[in-house]
Amino acid sequence: MSGRLRGTRRLLVVGALLIGAALIAVGVTLYDERGAAFADYTIATNNLGVALAEQTYRSVRAVDLVAQEERTQLEQEAAKSPDGFQLFMTTFRMHDLLVTRLNTLPQADAMLLVGADGRLAANSRAWPVPDLDDSDRDYFRHFRDTDDRGAFISTP
Repeated sequence: MSGRLRGTRRLLVVGALLIGAALIAVGVTLYDERGAAFADYTIATNNLGVALAEQTYRSVRAVDLVAQEERTQLEQEAAKSPDGFQLFMTTFRMHDLLVTRLNTLPQADAMLLVGADGRLAANSRAWPVPDLDDSDRDYFRHFRDTDDRGAFISTP
């Protein structure tokens, strides 16, 4: 009987070793697959980030081009008659012009014109223009303090 008991023990030991080896193999395989999946998701995330950056650049560029065109037209109007220009900025016609321009920019929510004093002069959202002071905003301070004619992305 002791020979049979030894054979059973050997069989149990061999079985336990095989099960242990199988568990180790499964663990190693899962670890490798996890690493591969992580690498795949990292690549996919980087690709998505590049695509979103390019789309964001195009959207901001489109808005900037329209803003530059609008600025050029406003500067031409201001050169004709500075006093008349100040009155023109607050008219319904200016509001209507901003709304029309905004309709060409599906990626933009509103167009605002802020005077040199920081007061809202015209906007595409409401007529008459609400009495708002933007002089404490980062975008106003940026353009007041620098000679920058480019786009400025404000803090949210």
